[in-house]
Amino acid sequence: MPRWILGAVLLAAAVAPAGCVFQKVELNDPSIGRKAQAIVPGETREEQLLEILGVEPTSFITLKEGGKLLNYAYGLSKTGGLNLIVFNTQRTNTGLDTMFLKVNPEGVVTKAWVGDHSENVEWDWWAFGE
Repeated sequence: MPRWILGAVLLAAAVAPAGCVFQKVELNDPSIGRKAQAIVPGETREEQLLEILGVEPTSFITLKEGGKLLNYAYGLSKTGGLNLIVFNTQRTNTGLDTMFLKVNPEGVVTKAWVGDHSENVEWDWWAFGE
């Protein structure tokens, strides 16, 4: 068998099973930050939060002076890559956020802190660079 045929066969075997990888992982609902814009401190009640946000709090702390501090964790992770037998490259971009809502003893949201790091997480497949 000529050498060039052997080389072509080896190259085809290395490249043929190649594939692209795209994976998206969501922590809770990544749109919680946008939905939180409907929360009006001083007006929104704790029982309205499930309807507005669509999820229960990740955790909460009972405050010494009464009321609660509700914690919502949310975010998005995207992985893209190119997998060949002889060469693989992948990159994962992750944006994680936390929202805290302070609720007084009467059940009214009095303060909101909302993170926005999980907005516009980009797809990247080249692992080298930025």
